[in-house]
Amino acid sequence: GDAMAGKFFSTNSVTLTTGQTVPLTTSRVCGCNMKLDSNSIEFLSPGTYLVNVSITAAQTGTTAMGARLMIDSPTGVMPSEGAVVTSSDATAGNVRSLSITDTIRVCKSCFCGTPKLYVMATGNMTVSNIIVTVAKVS
Repeated sequence: GDAMAGKFFSTNSVTLTTGQTVPLTTSRVCGCNMKLDSNSIEFLSPGTYLVNVSITAAQTGTTAMGARLMIDSPTGVMPSEGAVVTSSDATAGNVRSLSITDTIRVCKSCFCGTPKLYVMATGNMTVSNIIVTVAKVS
């Protein structure tokens, strides 16, 4: 079958607070199953998708920095279960790598509206790089 994968990324430095969306500015997609829509990845067909997130960031306050995968679907916004990463450093400004791997199942019933995936900051941080790779595995 056709390769169905996408790479979504940004190398623009941005300072975020808890609850803000990590920006995605560029995409490279093979196939017709997903696309970049503002700062989210829009799924265009049902199936199972393997998602890998890699973030380079520095904590900007005393609270742990982190990220969580979120799904915006016709039934509302919800976190992707277990897809969260945190890193706490006694000294703000130290650069750390944050990684998330998750499997997202997009059901046919979701297609009364298009589900979207995005990365939300769970702490105050300056993100210098984010790469999200998505592959349709079934």
